[in-house]
Amino acid sequence: MSVISKSVAVYTKATTHCSTDMFTRIVILSPRFLLALLILPVIGGLISELLPAFGYAPVLE
Repeated sequence: MSVISKSVAVYTKATTHCSTDMFTRIVILSPRFLLALLILPVIGGLISELLPAFGYAPVLE
């Protein structure tokens, strides 16, 4: 077997991990924002119903 027949994979594509554009950042964060928009009002409603029921907050008259 000669040295020429052995192949070595060489990657010439330069990768930069620290430079991402604004669109990529928005797309990556959008599922978290969607979940926050859907879950936070529900949690707030549950808290505003449960606290007065157990006497931890004043009840609106």
